[in-house]
Amino acid sequence: MDLQFNKNEDANKLRLYEINKLYSQIKKGGGEKAMAKQHEQGKLSARERIAYLLDNDEDAIEIAAFAGHEMYAEHGGCPSAGVVVKIGKISGKQCIVVANDATVKAGAWFPITGKKNLRAQEIAMENRLPIIYLVDSAGVYLPMQDEIFPDKEHFGRIFRNNAKMSSMGIIQISAIMGSCVAGGAYLPIMSDEAMIVDKTGSIFLAGSYLVKAAIGENIDNETLGGATTHCEISGVTDYKAKDDKNALDRIKNIIKSIGDYEKAGFDRTESFPPKENPEEIFGIIPASRAEQYDTYEIIKRLVDQSEFEEYKPDYGKTIICCTARIDGWSVGIIANQRKMVKSGKGEMQFGGVIYSDSADKTTRFIANCNQRKIPLVFLQDVTGFMVGSKSEHGGIIKDGAKMVNAVANSVVPKFTIITGNSFGAGNYAMCGKAYDPRLIVSWPWAELAVMGGTQAAKVLVQIQESTLKKQGKRISEEEHQQFLAQEAQREAERLLEQKEQAWQHATNWENKLARNLAFKTLSSLKKKVKDENWDIIQIQTTITAIKHEFEQKAFETKANSAKQIRQQLVNEEKQNLLKVIETTNLPQSHSELLKQQLKESDGENLSELATQINQIEDVTLEDEAVRKEMVKAVYQSLKQAGFTVLNPKKQGAGDESVVVIQASRPQGNQANFRVKLDGSVRYEFDNYKGQSCKKDMAQVLPKLSDIYGVNLSNERVIWENPDDESATSKPITPTHTYQKR
Repeated sequence: MDLQFNKNEDANKLRLYEINKLYSQIKKGGGEKAMAKQHEQGKLSARERIAYLLDNDEDAIEIAAFAGHEMYAEHGGCPSAGVVVKIGKISGKQCIVVANDATVKAGAWFPITGKKNLRAQEIAMENRLPIIYLVDSAGVYLPMQDEIFPDKEHFGRIFRNNAKMSSMGIIQISAIMGSCVAGGAYLPIMSDEAMIVDKTGSIFLAGSYLVKAAIGENIDNETLGGATTHCEISGVTDYKAKDDKNALDRIKNIIKSIGDYEKAGFDRTESFPPKENPEEIFGIIPASRAEQYDTYEIIKRLVDQSEFEEYKPDYGKTIICCTARIDGWSVGIIANQRKMVKSGKGEMQFGGVIYSDSADKTTRFIANCNQRKIPLVFLQDVTGFMVGSKSEHGGIIKDGAKMVNAVANSVVPKFTIITGNSFGAGNYAMCGKAYDPRLIVSWPWAELAVMGGTQAAKVLVQIQESTLKKQGKRISEEEHQQFLAQEAQREAERLLEQKEQAWQHATNWENKLARNLAFKTLSSLKKKVKDENWDIIQIQTTITAIKHEFEQKAFETKANSAKQIRQQLVNEEKQNLLKVIETTNLPQSHSELLKQQLKESDGENLSELATQINQIEDVTLEDEAVRKEMVKAVYQSLKQAGFTVLNPKKQGAGDESVVVIQASRPQGNQANFRVKLDGSVRYEFDNYKGQSCKKDMAQVLPKLSDIYGVNLSNERVIWENPDDESATSKPITPTHTYQKR
């Protein structure tokens, strides 16, 4: 058993889980309420439309699903950029589908929406894929119109691309399934075929309100630009569909009739799975981006039969160049080797760094692949080019420029996978986004930046010192170390903040009973994390393991509680039936028989009981278990604080029930705690003068908080009449309420 492999696997799978969890949230678009409104209007959501249109939605590739994430929060957010883009097969032919998400600001175009649409058109043009637009948009989001309307790569370029694709023979089909207004109205009409859904679809340059304001004409939107108008009067649209599914079926039929097109001309044979298990990648990739690993092991788990032919294996070892097959396709792979290697000259070279010899080798390999029409796959885990006098004198800039030039001028398709780091000029040389890869994919643990955090901190210190020198100030060694310490402190604070966020996120469990049971464990762990300076991955991995453990314990606790409650309900129901038997005027023989049957019953034949048991919800069981934990916490805290405590007593039933805990001091001071079903507590004090009860509570509250996890943030103190010491009225001391975590 490889312990490090297992640690890496846990850390990387956790990152993948977090990504998938976020993706599940993003797929909800504008939320369930907005989705329900779509359905009320007889419309499908954007993702439902695509799923219906594609032959197999699960085999489709979604483009830029995370675009717009955490952007425009002040405007309500823009999940998935307000548009869903997928590549998949329709009627057996590969197509790209672009669907406006009307649940996000009525499908309005944010700046990121335009960028994503342009990317979809770019993919269609590069790969000569038919493109389908499912239009349901209110047009440009006006509060941000200056960021999407006037520039070269803004809204207007979409219509230019429409025209270019037509000249290239790329098929474009539009379905107007909702609003389509202003400049956006040109998109479907510049398509080869356009259809509109009756009653829900509309298309016009200006809506009825704007028409009224501009020329004073009164007209409704349906008459102005509905399906009947454009199919029968203006001729703007080609087909009228009765609903969303009817329009999508028509698109399927159109695609079915399209003739075959010229293939790309790249070689493909029968595909085979890798001999090595791809799942093992999770354990091979280190949890820390600074650690080494052997990239050959990654390649073996990506290519058919785990076989490849390496180009110049003994030269320029920090970059691996090889030919292989992926899914049967012949490809050239360019991958950064992440372990330290020894060059032919006997010098040690750092993994992930591009040296002159590796740049030279890669340049030649790219030229060979272009000559042989072999697409390129870049596995990017690069920290940059080698620096220093030796590299500069050896012409690293010249060799690096040749490599960048080769990447830029390559005419075969390029695909980039960021498997780890992507720093500095290394991003360019390894075909970053600026070098037009057909598709670029990032693994969940990848990091993109100009440089790593440590290097950035040192550079900032050097800039600071250089500025002071220009001002005529001399920097002593002591001051230099001070600057480094300050920058290190800032970096430490940044990391501490990240770790705190990671902790809060990892401990935000939906299962509150599991969180309650795990409180002591998590409290001791938090101190350990701080003392031993754990990294974020270590924190996340450990808490995930604790979560799974205590979720199981919570399940068992709830199961036991359910068993007890069931038995209690049976006994109560039997008592109720017994009262009915005793109060009803029945013959003696019948009454005794019924009592005997009731006594022998195990509850299975009590229909009322079965109904009640089925109505017991999980939350009730959970709350009952939480209350038990709370009662135990209060009881123990009072005893530890020196109170004499009576056994807890339950009063009332159902949601209104409370558990009363009575405690007293030898001098006669009393404290009464009342614990409700939801875990909230109210406590009252008697026989205390003034506000002297504060001293007692100063002993109790810290124990409740630190040992048993009581959340005191919502504590409320009501001083009703603390100082009334008249003979007729004893002092009424404060009432506190608080809630358990």
